[in-house]
Amino acid sequence: MLRHIYIKNFAIIQELSLELMEGMTVITGETGAGKSIIIDALDMALGERADNRWIRHGSERCDIALSFDISHIPLAKQWLHDHDLVDAQECVIRRSITKDGRSRHLVNGQPVTLSELKALSQQLVQIHGQHQHQHLVKREQQRHLLDEFAEHPLLLAEMKHTFLHVKQIENQINALHEQSQSSAEKELLRYQLQELDILALQPGEFHMLSTQQEQLTHAESLLHVLAEADNILTQHEDGFHVKAMLEKTIHMLALGQKLSPTIANAITMLDSALVEVSEASSELKQAQTSIAVDPAKLADIESRLSQAFQLARKHKTTPDALPALAEQMTTQLSQDETHAETLAALQNELPIAKAALTKAAASLCESRKKAAKKLSKAVTESLHHLHMQDAALTIEVDQNAEAPSASGTCRIEFWVATNKGQPAQPLAKIASGGEISRISLAIQVVTAKHGQTPTLVFDEVDVGIGGATAAVVGQLLRQLGAHAQLLCITHLPQVAACGHHHVRISKLTETDTTHSTLIPLDAAERIDEIARMLGGEKLTTEAYAHAQSLLSTEALP
Repeated sequence: MLRHIYIKNFAIIQELSLELMEGMTVITGETGAGKSIIIDALDMALGERADNRWIRHGSERCDIALSFDISHIPLAKQWLHDHDLVDAQECVIRRSITKDGRSRHLVNGQPVTLSELKALSQQLVQIHGQHQHQHLVKREQQRHLLDEFAEHPLLLAEMKHTFLHVKQIENQINALHEQSQSSAEKELLRYQLQELDILALQPGEFHMLSTQQEQLTHAESLLHVLAEADNILTQHEDGFHVKAMLEKTIHMLALGQKLSPTIANAITMLDSALVEVSEASSELKQAQTSIAVDPAKLADIESRLSQAFQLARKHKTTPDALPALAEQMTTQLSQDETHAETLAALQNELPIAKAALTKAAASLCESRKKAAKKLSKAVTESLHHLHMQDAALTIEVDQNAEAPSASGTCRIEFWVATNKGQPAQPLAKIASGGEISRISLAIQVVTAKHGQTPTLVFDEVDVGIGGATAAVVGQLLRQLGAHAQLLCITHLPQVAACGHHHVRISKLTETDTTHSTLIPLDAAERIDEIARMLGGEKLTTEAYAHAQSLLSTEALP
């Protein structure tokens, strides 16, 4: 439950602190004192979009803090646990807004996103505004109220699970259809892969074949060059070759070495050159033996290279990329076969999932029909108490009237007959403001008893109601206060008299500033406030007597 509200620099509220208790707390005050501003502050703290227009004039920021006792709210405790926040018996929500429009939201001292704040708030507080009937006319809201009254979370969870499962299978099937190729495309792919498999070009083979082709093509010319070079070095027929010339030169210099010792280095170098020439000649002879002129092999290589070039042009790639292309095609065909198997399995699974969806939708719809009868009866009785003796609520639940969704397949709509002899019509078409207010209040009070939210806020939901009906409204709200914590802003003394606790909000003007303040009322102050609500600022003996009478007769246990 909500234990404490703190508001600072919000609209005309300079600083306000309010301790709350169990039961029904009523907040009253003069028009313009700031009663509904408290609701605006609550909305802001619980996740409404930040708006810096709410910052009090002359201030840089506004701050709102709400403290909740969650010891008996397992959903809120679970939410804190799931989001790695302080898992305690208390939950503190803080929201601040600065003049530049920035907003900061904290839960138990830790920053959270706005969507996370809204999700947590739904477990803690439910606000019923004076314009709530504008939401009640929407079928989506009517379905939500009926489901909350029916208390069938397992059926709702099963409906959502089966629907999402069907959608998942359908999405997978569609994705596989998009990924899978047509029969003609597969056949072409198989044919292209067969051509590549026949060639069977291996990684690196194209480079090797190109090198061999180059060698075989120029083998004869290379042999002639090698032979000529060897002749020049060692084997020229007339004996005029490098080796012979070196030997002759070394012999001549050796004779002259005795006369000139300084030529010894030259002789040494020529001896080394002679050795190098001999080794070079040996290398050339060995190279000649390793080169073969093989026209047949050259023809085979050129034929294989030609096939590689043709396939490369066909696939708009390079010959050395053909092995990778063949591997890619093999993988693609393999994936298509796997996709076909997966697709067949999913297509077999889909009817089973749809049958489960149909079953879940039927069970949910049946539960809604039963709850609709009970809710219709309860709201109709409340309408009679609210002096609409001829009014009756009928909730139509049309099975399979809508396409399957996570919410089911049945259409839900609230119909109301307000006068005897007149046909029922959708709630959205009720024209009378007084009637729609009472119908909306009756629905809210009845459904709120079955809600899981521990704190309910009613913001002048009694607008358009007066007289004896107002007393009934007060009693209905007080009864609801036995099931949940109520914070009720009202302008009706009959409703205010039914509260377990009473708080007055006043607007004070000091020098050149105006601000609001909250004052919890004791028994005597409460008589004064209700007397004011009855008779205005000029309190009379009759107003006091009437106020005492209301407090003694309306505020029943």
